[in-house]
Parts: sequence; C-alpha cells; structure tokens
Amino acid sequence: MSWAKFDDGYDDNPKCRAAGKDGRALDSAGIRHCARNRTDGLIADYDLPVLAAKADVNAKRTVTKLIEVRRWHGPHHDCERCPDCPPGYFIVHDYLDYNPSAEQDLAKRRARAEAGRKGGVKSRPPSARVQASTTNGAGNSEAIASIVASPELEQTGSKNGTPYPVTPSLTLTETPPWSVGETSEPPADTPAPGRRKRSERKRPEADHHPESERLCQLLHDSLDRRGYLVKPVSDAWLTEMDRIIRIDGREPQRIEGFVNWLDAGQHKVALFWRSNIRSPQKLRQQWDRIREERDDHDASVRQRSSKPSGGNSTNRAWEESRRLLEQPEFRPDAGPQLRVVNG
Repeated sequence: MSWAKFDDGYDDNPKCRAAGKDGRALDSAGIRHCARNRTDGLIADYDLPVLAAKADVNAKRTVTKLIEVRRWHGPHHDCERCPDCPPGYFIVHDYLDYNPSAEQDLAKRRARAEAGRKGGVKSRPPSARVQASTTNGAGNSEAIASIVASPELEQTGSKNGTPYPVTPSLTLTETPPWSVGETSEPPADTPAPGRRKRSERKRPEADHHPESERLCQLLHDSLDRRGYLVKPVSDAWLTEMDRIIRIDGREPQRIEGFVNWLDAGQHKVALFWRSNIRSPQKLRQQWDRIREERDDHDASVRQRSSKPSGGNSTNRAWEESRRLLEQPEFRPDAGPQLRVVNG
C-alpha cells in the first residue's frame, strides 16, 4: 500500500484556492493516483475520465483551470522546478518535493522486506543444555537424562495444603541408531523428520493452454505501454488465462481482440475499463459486464442515429405522399391515381 503526502496548508495554497473546489478535488485524486501507481507525478490523458468520475467534476474544464493556475503542467511547459512532461501526459506541480519517487519507494520496500526477513531468524544462541546434548552421540542419553532430572523441571502443587512433587513424563526409550560414535549427524540417506519446507516442495507443473502465455504477455505489454508497473508474467496469470480459455470457453482470437480493444479503442466503455483491467483475474471477472455495457452503449447510439431529423409538417406530409406513390396500388397502371396537392 502506498501513501500520498499532503501538506497541512494544502487548502491555503494560493494555486489551490484559485483552482476552486472542483480543481482541488481533481488535484487530490491525481496525487493519490500518482502515489498508487508510482508515476512520479505524471498523469496520462486516458486516465483523466476515471479520475474525473471519482472527483465528480468535468474533466476538460477542470484540467484547463488547473493548468491556468499552474497547479498542473502540460507538455512543453516552462516551469523550471518540474521535470519535462511527455506528450499525452500532465504533471502535478512540485509532486516530487512532497512525495518520494518511484525508485525511492521501491528501494524503501526492498529494505523493509530485507529487514523483516532478517528479523524472523532467531538471534538468541541455544542454551547450554541443548549444546551439551549435541556434543556427541554417546552423550545424548546422559544429557537428556540430566535435563529430566533437573530440579528446574519439577512442578510442585498442593492438595489440602500438602505439597507434592510432580515428575515429568519424559523417558528415553531407545538410542538413535546413528548416536554411536563421535558425531551426532545422521547419515545422508536418513530422511529428516517433520514436514519439508515450502520452498523444498515440488509442485507439479501445470498444463496450460498453448495460447495462455502469449495472451498474458499481450496484456502485460499493454499495461507496460500505458505506464503501469506490473510484474513479469507469473504462474497465477497463466492459470487464470487458461481458465478463461478452457472453463469459460473464450476463444484465443476473441481474447486477443478484447485486449487490443481495451488498449487502443476510443470507445467510451473501453476508456473507462482500460485502467481497471490489470490482470487476467480482473479480465475474467468483468468480461460479461464490459461486453454488456458496450452492447448497451452501441444500441443507444444506433437508436439515436436512426431517429428522423424532424422538419415542418409540410415536409413530413410530402414525404408520406411520396411513400404512398411508390406502393403498387397507387401506380397509374394499377387503377385510380392518387392526386397530391402541394400546399
């Protein structure tokens, strides 16, 4: 989880006050987006519809206001304090002055992970009794017997005010076969007791669909082109893509077209869902919903385009008359003619 840093005088900043309520809402949403995706203050233009929807503002008007008050910068800006902005992106003014860069954030995460790994190792040395028990194989029995007979392990209780000793039920019944000699190490062919570590267990190799790896790499490259920091294709991605093909019955060609449509399409639904689909799991979960929203949008567009353009009543009457004249029963050779009076 990433954290975005805001100064406690953010609301009193002259640029934030000049941007207005909508400007501050979109600006704070953009800062959180940069911190979450580690973009170093860059905001892509295709992410603006989602950010504007979250802030409940008009994207074009609010971005124009933020650039006007120099809270955001567009390509080829003249601000000396902010880095250059590539085409198709906006940059938040002084973002790196208050928030760490992507490189610094990743280095901090690695340092914390390494510290946690080292902290999980026991630092306390083993006790003297345990060391004595592992000196040689012949002394194992005596060492364990001395631990059992130690007064520190005796438990005292009382019944009706009379104390009584309780002897631990620890008895050495048999000496291990490898305890005879000068070393206590078991032979190499002796299996270690207990369960093996998770890293030592061998997982069976999954039999994925031949197209799973190619489709996962296609989705990975699509996210990488749009500036998202994604890990290399993992086994979980391959498994989920295999489920889309085998269980859900999606053809690889349809999946490829769907990913390309989300990546480069200018469809209203594609622009919205583009920043939400970042893994095969999310693609499988939202497939039917995206297709339903796309079909509903296309149907509404076709319905609006098929409506008549309108006009006055005279033009509509003339068009209706022409339609009647084209029918067979109103042709001159089919009987009585229809007389149309204009006006």
